[in-house]
Amino acid sequence: MFTKTEEIRIETSTICNYNCLVCPRGSLKRKQETMSNELFDLILSKKNKELPYIKNLTISGFGEFSIDKAWKYKIKKASILFDKIHIITNLSLLNESDLTFLLNYISDIRISLYGITENTYNKIHNIPSHIKYFDDIIKKIFHITRVKNNNQKIILNYIEIPENEKETKSWISFWKDKVDLIEVWRPHNWINGKKYRSKCTHRVKTCGRP
Repeated sequence: MFTKTEEIRIETSTICNYNCLVCPRGSLKRKQETMSNELFDLILSKKNKELPYIKNLTISGFGEFSIDKAWKYKIKKASILFDKIHIITNLSLLNESDLTFLLNYISDIRISLYGITENTYNKIHNIPSHIKYFDDIIKKIFHITRVKNNNQKIILNYIEIPENEKETKSWISFWKDKVDLIEVWRPHNWINGKKYRSKCTHRVKTCGRP
């Protein structure tokens, strides 16, 4: 028996300004591009006709959504059909004005933050040391916590690998009371991408991410 999904995910960009150590995107043979407004509108039209009961939209994928110059158009258009819009981002390209716009439409924002120090953050997100994203991103996170409404959530995502595992407890301790939700994951294998886990012959339950 199948259950109906409650969510649609749309990847509006396959381009990313980061090159994270944990991400398999470098081995994926895909065109680097952003989705046209015409294609986005077509997807929404089909959703409205064929899946009217779905009210949750997540904008995510292997790219950074804010690289798309038309991201504001897409979010505003999507807000007509969806009750909840979820955003996944590294937050680096969004300024305060962008965040104000986002908070008019989204229900939550999930931020990838894989280090508690600038050095570790730059290493895992593979950012040159002369690019100073880290402190600015921390300021943006605290800005969002101050201005969002009570129904909106700010979620921080942390992927633990050998390069940051010594900081995991400190990261949890620092952020657990400052945002609505924190998530700590170990990375999953990808078919033609990076491999982090060995195969097991016996599994208690099936994998939720085949």
